[in-house]
Amino acid sequence: MKPAEPQATDIGAVNPVAETSPAEQPAAHPETDVRLLDLNKIVNSTYNPRKNFREDTLLELAESIKQSGVLQPICVRPRDEGFEIVYGERRYWAAAMANLKFIPALVRDLSDAEAEDAAITENLQREDVRPREEAAAYKRALQSGRHTIESLVGKFGKSEAYIRSRLKLCELIDALAEMLDKEDISVGVATEIAKYPADIQQEVYDDHFAEGCYNSWKTARIKEIARRLYERYMTKLESYNFDKTECLSCQHNTANQVLFKDECADGCAGCQNRECMLRKNDEFLVRKAVKLLKDDPRTTLATGGETPAAVLEALEQEGYHVEELEYDAYYYDEGPQMPDAPQAEEDLLTAAVNRTILEGFSALYEQIAAEYGATPVTDPDFELLAVNRAEGFRAGAQFYALPPLTLGRYTGFVQAVEPHLIRQLTIEMEINRHHGDEERAADAAGKAALRQQVARELYAQRCVQAKARAEKEVIWQLGDEVTGPLPKQLVGGNYFAEQRQFNLSLQANGINFDQFLKVRGQTVEEFRVWLHTQAERKLRSWLGLLLVAEKESLIPSDAEVEAAAAHWDAKLDGERTFPANDARKVRQRLARERAEQFIVEHSTLTPPPDEPIVQKVESK
Repeated sequence: MKPAEPQATDIGAVNPVAETSPAEQPAAHPETDVRLLDLNKIVNSTYNPRKNFREDTLLELAESIKQSGVLQPICVRPRDEGFEIVYGERRYWAAAMANLKFIPALVRDLSDAEAEDAAITENLQREDVRPREEAAAYKRALQSGRHTIESLVGKFGKSEAYIRSRLKLCELIDALAEMLDKEDISVGVATEIAKYPADIQQEVYDDHFAEGCYNSWKTARIKEIARRLYERYMTKLESYNFDKTECLSCQHNTANQVLFKDECADGCAGCQNRECMLRKNDEFLVRKAVKLLKDDPRTTLATGGETPAAVLEALEQEGYHVEELEYDAYYYDEGPQMPDAPQAEEDLLTAAVNRTILEGFSALYEQIAAEYGATPVTDPDFELLAVNRAEGFRAGAQFYALPPLTLGRYTGFVQAVEPHLIRQLTIEMEINRHHGDEERAADAAGKAALRQQVARELYAQRCVQAKARAEKEVIWQLGDEVTGPLPKQLVGGNYFAEQRQFNLSLQANGINFDQFLKVRGQTVEEFRVWLHTQAERKLRSWLGLLLVAEKESLIPSDAEVEAAAAHWDAKLDGERTFPANDARKVRQRLARERAEQFIVEHSTLTPPPDEPIVQKVESK
């Protein structure tokens, strides 16, 4: 029987053995029982935790064996008419590649259990064992029933946290496992991701590690990745105000889990049982609302439309009404954002790239834009390239320019102005807030007139709000008319800007994301698709406004830019950087404003009804 094709490699050595006959073989050593065995009588191990050997290192070992021989015997056990490798499979394959006929071997009569333990122990003590091979070995040892986590800690001198983190690598999805095996990601990064379920791992891979992903994490530091994962996928208990006495000893509290001890070092713990957490929070909100109303019956309960449906239903069942606020958090002005860039030299950049450097970059920035005919649309992202005493430092800068886009129509849009309905209860509440006892005590005709007056006042306010929303939607329609490829990084940067803004809106209103999805009737994936579509549409609209401004000669003059820059508004133009970029920001802001006005003036806003529509009190 000839050896099968080698799958892998190992480094060792044996004294070169010429092709001698069995009669010429030396006798076995009585103490160690090391023999020279025919390679054709040896079969592969079924216990070796190392399943794949690198061909390059295997070839290196084979070459070493040709020169110096196999210095360390392999270990085998008798099987049928031959021998089975217990450990040393890499040396076995290298010897075969070196064209040796015999290999020194320690022959031991071992049971299956003893052979498996010996293979695991020997291979795990090697320096070149791969993380997932190590993980598989630990897992196999535990599955055998002969070991526990505690016994493995004592046997190999590793901490419990270390062994548990290695074991989690067995749960990596295939795509991430392959990246780890190819060393495209570090074992530290893989360990952090492996703490989370397969669906989250897949999402992380698709969004941050797959080819062409929007925001790559491949160069991010381990601690930063751990922080992002924890903040995004773990619900922090400290964010909730319900009684957490039961949570202190709960198995779903990450403070009680070894793998998450580092994240919980600051006392912050996360809940992995969202259903229980949301139920506790809903019950807390209902109790708090009822207490407020009992303490002061004049209290008005209101929601921006994002209060959990279960809470609203519970309050309605108890006879309480929750007023719906007129609030829209989904329209906001924000230009395209630079995608998150690797910040490996972040601390050094902070110290080195100061105001003087930025000022010095200003002229070069203008020169590059003019030379390439480029229109920058993002702030430069600086990267420190080299620092030493002889040369000082060298830095590079990256910014995105207006891509070659095609502008379709930008006039003639039609959008209806649609004020929100006015509820009868809202009118009554408004009367109670702003009108005196005399007005409220009028006769039937007087009360009717007052209600009509308040309804018209509310309607006027809502018409103004509706007109602003309609004008925004007209501008978003422009995005549908701007065609052509956009850099994935720029779209991705805008997507995460949208995501950050959305998260801030949720936090400001005390809304849980799961509750939000429940109200909208969306899955996480459906929401992401919607948000990404919105982000790209708004980006195209933002860039389209610059195209409209150029086509209609709406670009402000240098004097106008200088005058506007003298009254810098960080809310409109962001933070100051350097003169050329500051001028770019102001010029493009003014150009967009003029383009927006032009488009609205050349579009049709369908007016709302003259009279308000009042929604009667809902019957229970």
